[in-house]
Amino acid sequence: MKRKLLTVLALIFISALVRAQSGNKIAISLGPELDIPFNTANANGQSIKDTYKDGIGGSLKIELPITAALHFTGSAGYIYYRSDHRYIFPNYDPYPGPSGVANNNITIAPPYKFIPLKAGLQYYFVKYLYINGEVGDAIKANSQAINSFIYSGGAGVAIPFNPHQGLDLGILYEHGFKNKDYDSAMGQLALRVAYKYRF
Repeated sequence: MKRKLLTVLALIFISALVRAQSGNKIAISLGPELDIPFNTANANGQSIKDTYKDGIGGSLKIELPITAALHFTGSAGYIYYRSDHRYIFPNYDPYPGPSGVANNNITIAPPYKFIPLKAGLQYYFVKYLYINGEVGDAIKANSQAINSFIYSGGAGVAIPFNPHQGLDLGILYEHGFKNKDYDSAMGQLALRVAYKYRF
């Protein structure tokens, strides 16, 4: 299934590149994200939001026009979720040490770090308004994360300053992120503000 998907994406990429070289402009956007975690199925009576605060990240996206309205996209990013310090996990030692005081170690839940790599399509249904969808992999960036298949969909607006520069404002729901603490996959709502340049 993944091999077929990669083949289709490769064909779309090649046709988009040919189309872009014939006159339509390639665009690149880069910017930060605010990532809000969701858990569609709680594990062990807890949800991701019980332990982890909203995340931060950033992404780089390239657009290659297939037609004036339909673009092939490829993106790479970084996502960092820090632990919520209100939720700590004490490990009580019932046996006192030499001082006669029990050794109560308190540890903070470690962060999750992901590098999402995705490809897909973006459709401009109005001149500057678009919807998009992508699939790919979330590559683990630390030991708490797990490599996983992810998919996303969202909408946004491209605000031009001049023929080459502008802003790309988007909202995106992504699902499939996995980690060692929960059996169920995590979803997130990403709010993106990016600088966009058209060649």
